[in-house]
Amino acid sequence: MSDHVRRVPRLLRPLRPRLGSIDIELTERCDNDCIHCCINRPASDSVARAGELATDQVKDVVRQAADLGCLQVRYTGGEPLLRPDFEELYLHARRLGMRVLVFTNARRLTPRLADLLVRVPPLVAVEVSVYGMHAQSYEAVTRVPGSFAQFRRGVDLLLGRGIPFVIKGALLPPNRREIDELTELARRFGARGLVHLAVQAGGELHGPIAKFLAPEMQAAIRTAAGANENDLILVVADHGETANEVLGRLRVELGGRLGLADPNELAYCWVHHFPMYQWDEPFKRWDATHNPFSGVVPEDEVLLTTTSGSLDDRDPGDPAGRAKAMQYDVALNGWELGGGSVRIWKPDLLARSFNLQGYSIEQMRERFGAILEAFEYGAPPHGGIALGVDRWAALLSYQTNIREVMAFPKTQSGSDLMLEAPSAPDAEQLEELGLRFVGVPEKR
Repeated sequence: MSDHVRRVPRLLRPLRPRLGSIDIELTERCDNDCIHCCINRPASDSVARAGELATDQVKDVVRQAADLGCLQVRYTGGEPLLRPDFEELYLHARRLGMRVLVFTNARRLTPRLADLLVRVPPLVAVEVSVYGMHAQSYEAVTRVPGSFAQFRRGVDLLLGRGIPFVIKGALLPPNRREIDELTELARRFGARGLVHLAVQAGGELHGPIAKFLAPEMQAAIRTAAGANENDLILVVADHGETANEVLGRLRVELGGRLGLADPNELAYCWVHHFPMYQWDEPFKRWDATHNPFSGVVPEDEVLLTTTSGSLDDRDPGDPAGRAKAMQYDVALNGWELGGGSVRIWKPDLLARSFNLQGYSIEQMRERFGAILEAFEYGAPPHGGIALGVDRWAALLSYQTNIREVMAFPKTQSGSDLMLEAPSAPDAEQLEELGLRFVGVPEKR
């Protein structure tokens, strides 16, 4: 037995009291394209570089680890499935009662290996590397024709056979085409553009605006985004409402593209305490974010006023902009299932809210007089919620388009293909409504 193999037991022996798992890198490709194996002790920073171990040598290391009470072996490396003896090594560890965690690129998965994982489950989810262990692998996956299709086929094998797996690996800088796609999506969602910054080795940012950012500003951006090396930062510069909307939708889009959202998990979420108002600059007033009758949380009733003291003299810095509404939504996997609110039932509070929204006393009486008068008789607190059962049905049936679960869905333009609606009205119908069709003007 060679010297590097004899060293392995001496590395493992001191870890007897706390050895719960070992990592074995079956294949790791370096810049010289050599293949070697190393044993990595999770409880220490020490690493034994052992060269490529033969099948029996790897099995011997695994057996010794099992004797020391090791519960799990993690087969890792650049492409562990490149080992022709992988199946033998996998079964060897499982026969010893050890859990096996496989870290691999899904491009290397074959139907035979997928069947092996079904026949003898690893007891731990398969860790799937998105772009491989090294940054250089990114070029191979995104630039070589057909490589991503191979990755997708491997993932489909895992999904089709019900093998649990998790995606590992950072999102490395995408190519120009992918950046252009994300930028176009951002514009479609309402942004005027999209700034991208890639975090390189050492934390330096790379992107169109990176040269204008001082080192301390780059550090602040990395900290605010929680970004690490090989991460991608996307920035939208706009009003808060627009920026939140665009980045939120981009987040959902990227989650779907990268397989980060588990379709088998039902993640419910209640959202409440929405902002009561949003500022309408052209009309210099506060508009209700939900509906003009939504109530305000009791502790924020004192905020329904203006800085000037006059409800007719409003500006963006008014305390009313900090008020929170008694509104609530329930969401499932990012889809809004329903929403509602507790309404204002105090006439003086409702009048004050209408005033902030730009209604004069005369307009309030003309448009909402019946409600204001009814509240004078002591209307009780009241509220409600409306739920969308069709959205529930879409999510439970793994649909991404709600029209797939509607009996008579309409097209994007609002037409009903089955009923051939809308259709041209009869002359009698127009006459009954006092209307006359004069034609559609030509576009110039």
